[in-house]
Amino acid sequence: MQTKAVRIEQDLLGEKEIPYDAYYGIQTMRAAENFPMFPWHFPRSVGLPRHRN
Repeated sequence: MQTKAVRIEQDLLGEKEIPYDAYYGIQTMRAAENFPMFPWHFPRSVGLPRHRN
């Protein structure tokens, strides 16, 4: 059995498991859960697209 690496973050609403390698925090995770944008999936890291000249 493989375990996933998570970190526990806290806010005023309680605690939540966030993927260890994610660049976002608990507020972003709660927003993604409360306002689903199907079929968009929340990435582990957020990057900006490169601008082409």
